[in-house]
Amino acid sequence: MSLPVAVVIQNSCVKRSKAFADEENVLLLQLARNDIRLLKGKFGPTVTKKGKESKWAEIAKAINSMNGTGGRTGVECMKRYDNMMTTIR
Repeated sequence: MSLPVAVVIQNSCVKRSKAFADEENVLLLQLARNDIRLLKGKFGPTVTKKGKESKWAEIAKAINSMNGTGGRTGVECMKRYDNMMTTIR
């Protein structure tokens, strides 16, 4: 017996994360600009995937300590930074 499609869709809904506050956006821009060569540079001996991921995780940790929620990940911060840069251009 299979479940109706409506029930399956309802159970698979994912909650959206809270929107970035203005203070978080400012801090994200400041921290990312400090290490822009590592975060957005081409891969090579000094720029590695692991290095980029760890730097984004550090940025997320700083943002989480500022707001006290602890809900931001490095991937979310990277995506938010990329979205802000796209909007600015």
